[in-house]
Amino acid sequence: MKPICFTVYVYNSSDGTLSMSAHTCSRVVVVASFGNLHAWATKKGVPTDHAKANMTNSLINMCGYDIRPFAVVEGPKFHDVIQTALEISFASKTPLLANDLL
Repeated sequence: MKPICFTVYVYNSSDGTLSMSAHTCSRVVVVASFGNLHAWATKKGVPTDHAKANMTNSLINMCGYDIRPFAVVEGPKFHDVIQTALEISFASKTPLLANDLL
């Protein structure tokens, strides 16, 4: 098990990252290396072919129904949106509906 600090750092242009490197935390928590966001974020999961096909079909349906070009789902910012949704869903630890998030 590895100690993890849950302090939120804010970058400040006047001191750069000095506040982070000089930090000594009294709130260090020891967490297991499996089943938490840190372990999940450091491991790259591989989606099944079925999951990829479901996502592809959903994107095709979205583009067709909303009359959008397929290029709308190819850009890096679209990937950022999907990544954000995945991180929110994982962190919630309960199933989420898209309508509730949006």
